[in-house]
Amino acid sequence: MKRELPVYNIEGTDFVVDVASLQLCEKANPENVIPLFDMRDVGDGYVFDYSPKEKNIPRLFSDDTDVTTVKIPELVQLDPVGMAEKYGCSVHEVQGKTDFALMVDQQALGRRLMGQLPTVDIAGHTFYVDITMDMLRPKDDFASKGIVFRQIDHYYDDDKEAYVIPYNPKKHEF
Repeated sequence: MKRELPVYNIEGTDFVVDVASLQLCEKANPENVIPLFDMRDVGDGYVFDYSPKEKNIPRLFSDDTDVTTVKIPELVQLDPVGMAEKYGCSVHEVQGKTDFALMVDQQALGRRLMGQLPTVDIAGHTFYVDITMDMLRPKDDFASKGIVFRQIDHYYDDDKEAYVIPYNPKKHEF
């Protein structure tokens, strides 16, 4: 059974809080969405400019002069049940946490801050995710050219939410 998602009112307009998609959807017009990624995280909520006329973040060259700055609570407050479901924990575990504490793997962040690169397994081989070098770099194959991000950019499959690329397992390369 699908649960009814919580609603949050912004300047007189009701928005459905969609934690699964990390966005607010206008209740009367579900096509009108405000993505969380277009908001600024301020630690105890999110801030963004809002146009009551457009019922959204104003477009880049909008002539709307009635823009206001809006602050909404964190998702753990707006929809604790949805956040618990999304991140595989109980509602009790969500209480008292920030979105950052729940959404970010704190151990992985700690390792990264200590200089350890994240890794990903591709066909049984470990690759470092090396943003500085713009590539996935094989862990123990220094002769390999690795997998350069810009070369695989157009191989992203929206349906699978993954990159589906031709891969040479012997050379550990694209």
